[in-house]
Amino acid sequence: MAYPLTALGVAELLKKLYALPNNELNIEALAIKANFRNWVSTHFELAEMQLSYLNSMPDNSVQYFGDQCWFCFIHRLDITLDYPSAQSQTRVGKWTGGSSSTKLITNNEGNEEPSGSFSFSMIYREN
Repeated sequence: MAYPLTALGVAELLKKLYALPNNELNIEALAIKANFRNWVSTHFELAEMQLSYLNSMPDNSVQYFGDQCWFCFIHRLDITLDYPSAQSQTRVGKWTGGSSSTKLITNNEGNEEPSGSFSFSMIYREN
């Protein structure tokens, strides 16, 4: 099932993913890390313009987004999306931003304490 690319769609998909057993969630985490574009396009309903935008994003940016999602997935941390409505899209260019507050502390006994979240935002501004 593909979800709408909205804040609610992201929240619903995460709820479904985070209910999976660890081994199944790990498969999803590795998939988004390996191919962010493909994972997003198969899990979200994208218009042709959105798919074109996704496919034209720089590879370094796409890898960063995939890495951040992988980390959040394996630790079941929150991921949010801020996607302005059509009324607020007075713009020249669309930019995709990512903001991370993720943290990880560990010790020599193999314990990890992950925290934080990752937030995607669509920004409309002059290029």
